[in-house]
Amino acid sequence: MKKLIYIAVLSLFQILAKAQHLYNNPVISVSGPDPTVIKRGNDFYLYHTGGYVPIYRSEDLVSWTRIGNAFSNESSSLKNILASIL
Repeated sequence: MKKLIYIAVLSLFQILAKAQHLYNNPVISVSGPDPTVIKRGNDFYLYHTGGYVPIYRSEDLVSWTRIGNAFSNESSSLKNILASIL
């Protein structure tokens, strides 16, 4: 019985050790306000409301690629649009 418990505990430690190498947080190197993730088909899209509202794409929620911005210049940024509404 002790041998079975030992093997189970050893197996659990091996699984946990491998799982820690799958990815590191944070998965993107920037921090922005109001992060949002949307799934469309097999892809995930992430954006946050800072700056020109950068947009990222991922297939696995770990590897993100920046694909562009929602706004192209400061005058059309989310901050200025919201300021004109309020």
